[in-house]
Amino acid sequence: MHEGLAELNRRFPDLADVVGQVGQLRDRNARSKREAFFEPRSLVVVADGKPTLPAVGAASFNAWRRHMGDGSSVRMRALEVGMTAELLASRMISAMAVARAHMEVAGLAAYCCRALYEAGRSGEFEPLEKLVLQTYFGSNMRIQVKGTPELDAYLRLEEVRPLRTGDLIKAMDAFQAPNDRPGTRCQLTYGLLSEYAHPAMRATSATFADVVSEHDDGWFIQYHEADRLDEASVKMALEILLDNMRVGHACAALLDRAVVYETGGVCQLQPPSSEEGHDIYVNLLQQPVD
Repeated sequence: MHEGLAELNRRFPDLADVVGQVGQLRDRNARSKREAFFEPRSLVVVADGKPTLPAVGAASFNAWRRHMGDGSSVRMRALEVGMTAELLASRMISAMAVARAHMEVAGLAAYCCRALYEAGRSGEFEPLEKLVLQTYFGSNMRIQVKGTPELDAYLRLEEVRPLRTGDLIKAMDAFQAPNDRPGTRCQLTYGLLSEYAHPAMRATSATFADVVSEHDDGWFIQYHEADRLDEASVKMALEILLDNMRVGHACAALLDRAVVYETGGVCQLQPPSSEEGHDIYVNLLQQPVD
């Protein structure tokens, strides 16, 4: 990806700052160790047609947080490479569609991170059992069963409805909030990215259409196949990517660095050390420290 960033910097030298920050964050994240971890067998019990994960303990929660942390991080990194490649190929529509997918993964990390640390603060780990089930076995095909009941015969009993994407993006806003009243910046960004990913005419016409001539009673419009990519568009795309990388990789690291342990049969959470927390805050969130 660094070669791609270097080429973007060559084409758009005024974007050196944001390009450099993206590269710096990629370098820091690449140094994270992804060590092997143990995942115990889990028993899914179906009662009254509803699957549950009974008797989930510390070992299972630790395996889950590693799946959510490591899995989110490596998937984001793959999408970051893809987005850079699309920008280099002057394909703005597909670059922003990839950015939307990247943001959804960052939202998953934020949602799971928030749930884990809330369980640690309250000491109530039972609500996590449903989340583990949803993140392991959540399937969008389960949603389609309502309109096509025959589909249910092809789904496993443990396949449940997945998390809602809107809740994942709201978790990013909550993570960034300095108090208990999060804003809507991430939700607004996601709405913008959806203009590119959905079949919305605004992004299509703005990218692929030209006004050939203008007349008193209207215009002549002509569509072309080539994307248009200018410095302002690349700057917007990279700034969005950078914001989502910061939140997503920071939350993934917080999932990785915390440890669930049991004392007297009760689960508790050991957060990252102060040194690890400082590293996440400064080098992944890229926030200044006095």
